[in-house]
Order: sequence, then C-alpha cells, then structure tokens
Amino acid sequence: MAGYIQNNLVEINQATSEEAKSNNDENPAEFTNTFSDVISLEPGDKVSLQSSFIAERGSGNTKTIELKGKSLGTTKNFLFTALINQKILYPEKTIEFKTYQQAEVSRELFDNKATFVLSYYKNMNGTGYVACPRAYIDLGSLISDLSHGIQTWQVVDSQANGYISPVPSFDFMLYGDHYIEQFSKFVKIKNDNSKYTIFVAESNLYDGSGQEGPICVHTELQENPVDDWTMAPEFKQYYHYRELQEIEVPAGFNSADYVAGELSRQLQQVKSQTDLIFRGNNASTQENNLTSDTPLTRIIESTTYKTFPCATELSLNVSEYDSARNGSSSRWWNAWGCIAIKRPELYISGDLVNMNASVVDGVVSTIQDRLLGSRVAVEWNNASATQDTPFVVNIPYNSRNLLYLKNYLDAQILYPEVYDSFNENISQVYGGNTGTYFTGNNDINGSNTRYFMMNQISNASQIEIDPTGQTAQWIYDRTSLGSSHYRGSHAGTNATFRYSKLLLIYHKESDKDTFYENPKPDQYSYGCFKKTSVEIDGVDVDLVSIFPKHDSSPTLDMPTWFLDSGVVEVGRKFGYDLHWTAPTTCAITLYNGMRTFPNYYGRNANCQLNLPNYESTPANAQNGTGLTVYNTPLNKTAGTYTQGQLFNLRYVGADDPKINFDGEHFSITQLHTAENLGNRSANGGRYANYNTTAAVIYSKADVNEDATSAVYKINPLEDINEFCPALMLYRGQAFVFTVNGSTGAGKQTINDWNTNYEQYQVYDSKSGIFLEDMGYTEDTWEDGLWGIMGFSYEQFNGTLNNRQLRVDSNNIQSLKYPTTNAEIVTTDTKSWVVNDNGIPLYTDNIPAPFSLAYYSEGASGSPPAYTGKNYQLFPEIVQKTTSTQLVADNFPRSMLRGYYTIRSDIIADSLFVGGQSNITNMPIVGVVTKENPQNDYYFGTGDVDFTIGKPTKLSSIRVSIHDPNGSYANVNKNSSVIFKIQRQMNVSFNIAEEILQSEKGKKKSNL
Repeated sequence: MAGYIQNNLVEINQATSEEAKSNNDENPAEFTNTFSDVISLEPGDKVSLQSSFIAERGSGNTKTIELKGKSLGTTKNFLFTALINQKILYPEKTIEFKTYQQAEVSRELFDNKATFVLSYYKNMNGTGYVACPRAYIDLGSLISDLSHGIQTWQVVDSQANGYISPVPSFDFMLYGDHYIEQFSKFVKIKNDNSKYTIFVAESNLYDGSGQEGPICVHTELQENPVDDWTMAPEFKQYYHYRELQEIEVPAGFNSADYVAGELSRQLQQVKSQTDLIFRGNNASTQENNLTSDTPLTRIIESTTYKTFPCATELSLNVSEYDSARNGSSSRWWNAWGCIAIKRPELYISGDLVNMNASVVDGVVSTIQDRLLGSRVAVEWNNASATQDTPFVVNIPYNSRNLLYLKNYLDAQILYPEVYDSFNENISQVYGGNTGTYFTGNNDINGSNTRYFMMNQISNASQIEIDPTGQTAQWIYDRTSLGSSHYRGSHAGTNATFRYSKLLLIYHKESDKDTFYENPKPDQYSYGCFKKTSVEIDGVDVDLVSIFPKHDSSPTLDMPTWFLDSGVVEVGRKFGYDLHWTAPTTCAITLYNGMRTFPNYYGRNANCQLNLPNYESTPANAQNGTGLTVYNTPLNKTAGTYTQGQLFNLRYVGADDPKINFDGEHFSITQLHTAENLGNRSANGGRYANYNTTAAVIYSKADVNEDATSAVYKINPLEDINEFCPALMLYRGQAFVFTVNGSTGAGKQTINDWNTNYEQYQVYDSKSGIFLEDMGYTEDTWEDGLWGIMGFSYEQFNGTLNNRQLRVDSNNIQSLKYPTTNAEIVTTDTKSWVVNDNGIPLYTDNIPAPFSLAYYSEGASGSPPAYTGKNYQLFPEIVQKTTSTQLVADNFPRSMLRGYYTIRSDIIADSLFVGGQSNITNMPIVGVVTKENPQNDYYFGTGDVDFTIGKPTKLSSIRVSIHDPNGSYANVNKNSSVIFKIQRQMNVSFNIAEEILQSEKGKKKSNL
C-alpha cells in the first residue's frame, strides 16, 4: 500500500488571541487561540514547531542592552532618613518645622530598577558655612547702618565676635584639621575643600518664629535636657541624612545611549518648584495687608540637588544668642537645623558608645547617655598601674555592647591621618615630645592603638548648673562629656580644662574581629576589651575594661592632664564626646550670607525689602523731592520682617549628575557641583570703580563670557558674592605703587590673599553626593542593573578611599564612598606657573608665590619711594577641567539569555532536561536562539517532531514563551508561532484486491 504525508499548518498569534480580544496585555508571553473547527490529532501524527516569530522591541539594534524587568527573587534592606512630620506656612510656603527619623525598608530587587541610597556633602571652599562651635557672629551696626555696609567685610574675628576655639590650646591641634589664622592667631578648622557630610536635626524649626523653647525642641522623640543642664545644640539628635532614591529603565531591549540618557534624566529630574512668598501679616488676608503678596525667590530641587536649612546673620547674632543663653525664645536654635561632619563614621558610631550600666531591682540594663557620656567605674591610680592594670568603665560587658564599641574602633581606621598626627615630630601636634602622646618612639598607629575621649576634670568642675547638695547620680545625669563653651561651668573652671581629650589605649590587631565571652590573659575582645566584675547597688556587674598603659609598640601612659593628685576618680566622664570641640570632630553649620553684600551703591541693597503700599501714587516716587512710597515697614506678628529670615536655605548636592556611554563602556560623572569660572558681584556694574579709600572689597571688571566653565582653582580669590564667616578677615583689594613712571603712574590695585585659604590646595567643588548603597548585594550584583551595565561590585564597595581622599587613578576602581571631583592631569601643571597677575606662562617650572615691592605714592614731581615693605602674593590659578569618570570595569551585557523556550499544550508531554522545575505544566515544543534578530523580532524554526500517542481533539491551543530558567520571557505583543502537523495518508491503486482481502478477514473472524 502506498501513501503520502499530509502537512497542516496551524498559526497561534498573540494579536488574534483571546487575551488580545479582551485587551489583556498583562503577560504577552502567554496567549491562546481558539478555532471555529476542532483540530483532531490521531495516534501517529507528528507535531513540530515550523516557525516562530518572537517580538521583542529593540532586539534588531546592534548596541542594545537586554533588561527583563523581572524580580531577582530576593529583597534587600535599606537604611535611610525619613521625614515623618512637616508643617508649611502659607502663603510663604516656607517650612516651619520638620521631624526626621532613621528608617529601614525592604525592597524587592529587579534587573532593570535600582534602589539606592545617597548622602550629601558640603565642601570647605570658603562659601556657605560657619565653623562649629560658634556662639554668634556680631556684625552689629556694621550691617544695620545701611550707609556703611561695606565695613561688614572688615570685621576681625574675635571671642567678642562669638569665636570659640575648636581646641583647648595650640598644642592640641590635629595636624590634618586645624590651622592658625595669621591675623587673629586663632586656631580654626581648615578651609581646604574637604568634604563634610550633611546631618539633619531630628526636629527643628525653620521660620524663626521663636517657638522652639528655651533650650531644644520638645518632641515625643527627645525631651529637653532636665534642669536645662546644657544649652549646647549638640544635645539634639542628629541623623546622617541618607536619601532613598530609585532609577529604572524600561524592560526589553534598549540602546546603550538610551539607557545612559534615561538614567541621567532621572538623576537630574526636577522634583519640586517652590516660590517663597512674602506677606506682611499671615493673620490677615492679602487685601487687608499693606502690600500685595510678593514672591521673593523660587527654589527648584532635583533628585540629587536640594536645599537644606542654614544659619543667617539674623539667627546667628549676639542678640539671639543672649536670648537663648537666658532661657528665652530665640531664633538662635534655628541656626543648627543642619550640620555637616568631616568624619561621619566616627560621629555615628561614637554616638552609641556612651553607655552606662543601670541596676534597678537587681536587674542590670544598659542605657544610652549620648552627650552625658559614659563614666569611669573604678578609680585609676597611675602610680601603681602597669600595662596589665584594667581601666574599668561603666559599660556592661556583653556581645551587644561590645559590638557598638567595635564599630567605633573600626571607624577609626578609616582616617589614618589621626594616627599620623600623634607621630609628627612638631611642637604643635598634640604637644610635641614632652608630656604628651608623642613619646619620641613614633610607634603609635592604626594597628596597635585605638582612642576614646575623657574629661580632664571632675564632674563638679565641669557641670554648668549648681550641684550643691545633690547626689553623685544627680550630678552624673547633668554633666556632659566635653563642652562647646556656650556657657561657663558653675564652678567657673577655666575653659581650656573643660575640653575632652583623647585617651589612647592598647589594641591587639590579631583579636580585632573576635569577641570573647571570658577573655584569657592574652585575649582582648575586638582587640581592646576585657571583663572586670564590679559591685553596683549590691549586684556584681561585668563591666568593660581597657588598657591605657603599654610598655612598647605602642608606648602608652596615662597623660598627666587626666590625673588629679595621681588618680582618675570614679564618675569621670568617658566615651565619645559629641561636642563639636571634641578631638577628631570637625563640624560646620550651613550659612546663607547673601544678606551681607558689598556696598557699591552707598546703601546695602540686599538688606531689606521695600514695597509700595496699596493705592499709592507712583509719581511721589518720581518727582525728585526725595519722597518715596517704597518704605513700607514690613511687619509680621513677631516684628520687622526682612529678606534674611526667608533666605535661610542653601543648595547642596550634585546639580548635573550624568550616566555616560562612550560606545564601549558606561561611566558615571559629575556627582559633585563643580566650581565655575563665574563672575564677582561687581562685574558688569553700572557704578564706577570705588577706589578712593582702603575700605574697598573689589572694583568692577568685565563680565566673564566663559563664566559657566567648570574649573578648579588654586589660591582662589575671596568669594565676595556673599559673606562667609569662615573667611574673616576679608582682605579685599589693596592699593600699591610701583617704581615705574611719573608720580601716580605706578598706582596698582591688587587682590590680597585671604589667609583662611590653604595655599596651593585644589578647590574644585562646592558640594556633592556620596553613593552610600548601590542597591544590590554581592550575590545579586551581576544580575542587577549596575552589573548588567558593566560595573563591578568592587568598584563601589572597595576599601581604597575614605570620604576625604580625592578620587583619582589610585582608588577609582575600589571606592568605598563613590563620588567624583575634578580631573587633574600632569599637563595642567604647565598652566600652574603664572605671573603675579595669574596669567599662565606654560613652563616646566614649579609654581611659586610672589613678593611685590611696596612703594609710597611719592611727593609731587618725585618718583614713588620704596617703603621697605613687600606685599605677599599667592596668585590665583584657574584651570578648566572635567569630572573624573567612574568607568565600568566591563562591557555591558547586551543579552542576558541566549535563547527562548516555546511551550504549548498542543502536545501532552516532552522530555527537556534543564531550567527550573515546576514553572508550568506545559511541555517544551521548541527552542529559539537569539541569533540575527531583525526589526524587533527573533526568528526560529523547529527540528524536533513529537508523535501523538492517543486521539486528541483541540478547540484551542495555548502557547507561552520563556527564558531558559522557565520564567516568562519579556516579550512584546504580536509574537506568533506556527505548528506543522504531519499525518500519514495511505493510498491504494488495486481496489479489487483490497476488497478481497477485506472479505477474507471477515470470514476468519466468523470462524
């Protein structure tokens, strides 16, 4: 019998599926076609995948990246700072107060969506901050007298002007943190472009309404200090401001250029626009005020660039300070809503080490005492102490408490410059070589030494309120570790003795990661701690002990300044000093100095807002009689309302962050706000040069046509566009005479050097962001968005930098805190060599300062005469630059999976080994490789026949498209699959013979 194969083609198309008819686009990878005629499959029929057309947008492009938009099957916890309460005043739209808390959230991880945490930093570039601590800035009549506003810039810093020294004496300057300002001879925090990380107060007022109370804001989260034992703003709970953000790329195939552009757009996206509006009296409607509502400014904030509260001359003046000190309502508290810390890891971990043991009804517990510190539990007698004598502190010895202590120890090694200062053989670094930490051995380092802080004096000498007749515990609960000297002690103790100082202790490096429940003689939990039992209120309590004496490597001894008649008494405060005078702690508060403006017009035009009254006659302002309607007293319920009270915000962050693709690799740039060539406030002015007196800040110049260019500066000129207390005394311009020419011809105007800047330091950034958490664990990194883009886990989770080191070729592939700065290359050094006017000479020499001979003007007809004095010049060096690039280590992954699997219920089962089990109950009928895509489609054919084993009738066929792991593929609509059904058809050409054979068969069956 002869026959033939009958072939039938059956199309299963997503566009004509039941899902498409019902507009169900939830999962284009699975679709069902229903037929008007039933398809019958007989045993022996063969089914195969004839053709497949898998629609995935972008697949035909040559440089695309495949993102599935699928969960990675795990979650990750993110720690961030949450705004839990906010009140906004209307119509001004100013924030009256905000309340923050630390929060933690769990987020599911995806390959196309990255949740990440960023933080903000302010650079010490000479604009927009006040070094802490500071009592006030007393500009007094210099700013209120509008005809002499320029004199504000001539204020010399002094204790009478609110200066508080960050150190007890010159001997205790930390080498990398402090300098001695030449004119005042005050110790100050370096203005060296360091990065200070932003912290926000847990609860804070912004608008200056003076309702915060006499000391600190009272909230359900933090009580005011009992009995007003401190007025220090450090009493506030400050949180490292960590912001939770998310970026996302559409699932599917996307070009690399599109991915870079879309992520950049999201990072730069404007999130809010706010007008600050003036209304004289909020209690009245606009028409019942003297003037119309008037927008004063507009604030635009983006994903990575926003405003933070800051101090102003109005909040940080002597009057407000006196009110706060006297227990009255004061705007002074508003100056401390946002601070920035140089070494945030120390501040965060140190906040948790100030623990004390408490015994109540025989039960031992640990309490956190923050600004109060921990305390000494057993008297220390230095004469009898050896390197094995424990120094016992009032912290219960248990695994939880010691983990807090370990975190603080680990934070110390991030900043090796602290240890470097101990070994510097100079007299102004921790006392030089006599009676201080420097022993002459240079054997103190981050492996063998750790440090805590301790008061120099007893609690009775340190406490600020009257302790007469009170118990020791009462005094413990009202005496701080350290002081910022906003108020004196009740005992009148000399301020230099109220600073805390560092107590160095022995550290065993080999034990640094080990906790011992019961340490043996040669064992130290986490390298520093042993256990000592002490009786407290009738209960034996295991307390932490440390070892401040050691014979060699390191050579340590109890410093004499801690000893009172050779001992350290019980109760002395110990731990981590949260005051901004503490060793290793450098802090600033943000500051808006725009209210203090150079006086070019004879009046301080930036000092007060004057508006016309309703129904006033404009002619009165124009008739030349001196009358004007622009003198309306702008009163609010609290008194005169000036611009300065609204201008209490400052931008911080990265104003133009970018994700780039260069044709081969992705990169991240501009995580900082660059310095610009810019202009100074007098440039382009319509007023004449004011060169007639010495009290001049700056004479006008032409506008820089290239002002927007990103640059870095060395020996920068003073920024006179706003007043910054950190730069007092401003030097402005000076007038000298040179020897050349006739009388008067040699008169020159020069920009004097501000001694608060650090010579030959690079100033390249105003502020920026750190990428604190990139959003993926090491196990999920490769399948996450950053890994797909080619970045390695090590690039953003490295160990080669701390927050202060510049990002350069030495650490850029292993950043602990990813950020960027200006790119500095060796070819720049040719332009660093300049003449005394800052003009580049492009030589191969090294840059150097100048000394300009100072001549008198000379009598009539006589040449200028040399005065015997020289003017020191550090000429400004300005170099155009670009951002450093965090370039991905690897090429981006253009394709995540190499093939699709096609599943269908057209057959009953199939044998396929691989992928994940239990994904679907439909068998695999074919595999489509991702080779040679065209026009958003992948094409495939099948080469496997499936034989039908039993009669089957189908009125519909379901198809699904999957990735190799069995999950649904990320396909678009309009995919289709064509099946081929083959059936053996028999054909006979001898019909008579067939009939005879059939009859014979019937007869046999009847027998």
